[in-house]
Amino acid sequence: MSNETDIITRSKITHKSVVNEVNNINRDIFNGMLPIEVDDEHNFIGIRFSEYDCIAIRTHRGNINFGGGHGPAVLWWLQRLMEYELANRFNSTIKDDYWIDKPRPEKYTYGTLRAYIMKPFPEEVGTLKKMFGLREYIKFQIPYNRRIIGEELFDYIWNNKI
Repeated sequence: MSNETDIITRSKITHKSVVNEVNNINRDIFNGMLPIEVDDEHNFIGIRFSEYDCIAIRTHRGNINFGGGHGPAVLWWLQRLMEYELANRFNSTIKDDYWIDKPRPEKYTYGTLRAYIMKPFPEEVGTLKKMFGLREYIKFQIPYNRRIIGEELFDYIWNNKI
């Protein structure tokens, strides 16, 4: 997840079509368990777990924009999953600080939440080991992220290896 991500579509899409695909992703991957809010007046879709823990999706000029960049690992992972799924479903290209100079793959792919939590970014590993050890970091991350999105949803994602 970056601070700002744009999904550049090849054809103009509507807010309603994005809402439909977000709902389809929720149904197909998460068994309808994501807390989705839709504001048609402002072309906004939110996946909100609390006042501060939210993924913001906006449709603007026929493209899709994700705002974010802060929060626990599960939100970074979930936003990336949503970005990739929407880009694949709309045959689109992602533009953010990671994808800026990379060619569009045939299909965007993402890892499981389990892999994301168990293997922090390489630049963080040294600091984490120095602070309290990687094993302790992982032991902290699982209950922390589970608390953020709720036990039922976290367990569904974890146990189904999403």
